[in-house]
Amino acid sequence: LDAARFPGARELKHATAEIMSIVEEISSVEKINSAKSKELLEKLGAQVRRLNQAKKLSNAYNKPDAAGAPSFFMDKKK
Repeated sequence: LDAARFPGARELKHATAEIMSIVEEISSVEKINSAKSKELLEKLGAQVRRLNQAKKLSNAYNKPDAAGAPSFFMDKKK
């Protein structure tokens, strides 16, 4: 824009440049946050997988004996 023909052209260019600078800063922060969130998601996913594996192992070793003898309650009469 020609600053001589349009009275507010200089201010408009300055405001536009400032906005573009802020947008670039926001974009860089978003990229950093995205990388951090992916890393955190991977860590949490690994923890969930380990917990599920431990749960399966625990359930395998702590199964109640389903084939055992049935239990009865014996009451003595007075």
